[in-house]
Amino acid sequence: MKEQAMGQVIQELLLTWMGISLIDKMNLCMDRRLQQAAESGSISNLYALIDENPCILENIDALPFVNTPLHIAAACGNIAFAVEMLNLKPSFAKKLNTNGCSPLHLAVEKDQQELVTWLLRIDPGLAGVKGREGITLFHLLVLRGNVDLVVECLVTSPECIRDVSVTGQNALHLAVVNERFEVMQVLTGWIQRMSQKNARSIEYSVLNKMDLTRNTPLHLAAYTNDHQTVARGRNAWRLLQTATARAFHALAEAKLREALAASSGL
Repeated sequence: MKEQAMGQVIQELLLTWMGISLIDKMNLCMDRRLQQAAESGSISNLYALIDENPCILENIDALPFVNTPLHIAAACGNIAFAVEMLNLKPSFAKKLNTNGCSPLHLAVEKDQQELVTWLLRIDPGLAGVKGREGITLFHLLVLRGNVDLVVECLVTSPECIRDVSVTGQNALHLAVVNERFEVMQVLTGWIQRMSQKNARSIEYSVLNKMDLTRNTPLHLAAYTNDHQTVARGRNAWRLLQTATARAFHALAEAKLREALAASSGL
């Protein structure tokens, strides 16, 4: 009897799974129209589709890995549509597609800087959304050397500097390994600034954080600079911290002046 009952449960689960598959197949045409709405940024077409099928967004969200309308809008730079979608389905912002990319990961790869800035200001926590191999949005910005958005993330979501990838590397590791020197200057300046408030925490979670190969950012800096000794690397690092703190403050002041100029022009 137990085996029979178990068989019935398995059969019901299979039928449920098949039912979902059938719904997906029936909605292929609907998905195409929704894709076109996201590509063109048509909010009116979006709501026309929702009126036809109120579950259209819910069906997409039920899939663990999928390109959502927010992915498409983000890649195309359609800010208003993306914000509308974020309001309707906040979960889409953290949904990964089958390549392991969130909507904002795609936006960064497509150089949609204005859209990324808008969505980060709506939800600063998106800086820490992890994609493939544990690479966060902040990590991706570091890898691409996008100084402006790196500063934006640090200001709105300062904890993102502590996030690590699956290899245990934080943003500073990534900046050093990939020779993103301008970003490294911003990061070290920010670290120096934050160290005044919580030096021990910053030291252990960022500066002395070891990756899977037991290398800290300082070790990697020494290795990538003609195999300097650790002592020479440490001295260079201290000099870099002092110089780049000024660079970071100058950059932050410039952004503040731009913001004040923009607000006074309203």
